[in-house]
Amino acid sequence: MTDKTTFLHRIEAILIWVLPYALRPLPFRMRIKAGGWIIGPILRVLPPTRKRLSDNLDLIYPNISKQEKRKFMGRICKNIGARFIEGFYNAEFHQNPQRLHLKDGALDQIKKAKATGRPVILVSGHFGQWEAPRAVMMTADMESGAIYRKSHNPIFERHFFKSVSAGGKPLFQAGLAGVRGMVKHLKSGGVFAILLDQADLRGAELDFFGKPAFTALTAAELALKFNALLVPCYGIFRPDGYNIDVVFEPAIPHSDVKTMTQTLNNSLSARVKANPDQWYWLHRRWKTPPKPAQT
Repeated sequence: MTDKTTFLHRIEAILIWVLPYALRPLPFRMRIKAGGWIIGPILRVLPPTRKRLSDNLDLIYPNISKQEKRKFMGRICKNIGARFIEGFYNAEFHQNPQRLHLKDGALDQIKKAKATGRPVILVSGHFGQWEAPRAVMMTADMESGAIYRKSHNPIFERHFFKSVSAGGKPLFQAGLAGVRGMVKHLKSGGVFAILLDQADLRGAELDFFGKPAFTALTAAELALKFNALLVPCYGIFRPDGYNIDVVFEPAIPHSDVKTMTQTLNNSLSARVKANPDQWYWLHRRWKTPPKPAQT
């Protein structure tokens, strides 16, 4: 049964599509830049996004000056705008592997695991160009599936699914059905990628950026259960904002789920500290559970 399309869905889809399609005649690199120039200032002044960014930055950088904070927010919003346009044309991104520059890392370790039929779990976050590791895997003939969150808009969902599919299949929708799909894929020695930087109140309260943050334990649990290689990986933009360094860090040693997940958090927070403009600061990453009702 398909989701019902409403009038509001159609209006929303038009609003989402209008800028990407207006920029379509431009070369791909110019589209990305234009997305940052146009969307960035809008995000910077919208009350909801402005408050979310401000609250997160105040939490992590309490001593930052007002002037530094204002400039920081501008760079973050510009980057988010650029990534939105690039993500909209994800299929085209995967057709331009010359932008990708593989750094020394664990790709050989992954190749050895695949050669022996051992499953691999790639873990990253909404940082830099998070599709870049999957693009490198594709060029190395090691297609990776991925976890994705289904769009609430049925019209945009069709485009979104096709776009994410460009980086590899199968795709697993977040939720119980997706976990079942992941399990089947891992049992067959497959590779899948997961982004682990959104709050999950069903997970464990671990450290992220020096603050308590509820983090999903799924990646570590699956790695232990199926003896999968657990590899942090990142696509980090160079100063030109276009070329990308792709890093596969050494696989995380198997121990226990909390220790392994904390190691993943430490890895990502180190990358964000080195390139803070490149993380998606709009996440409610340090969200806390609601207080129980008074009786």
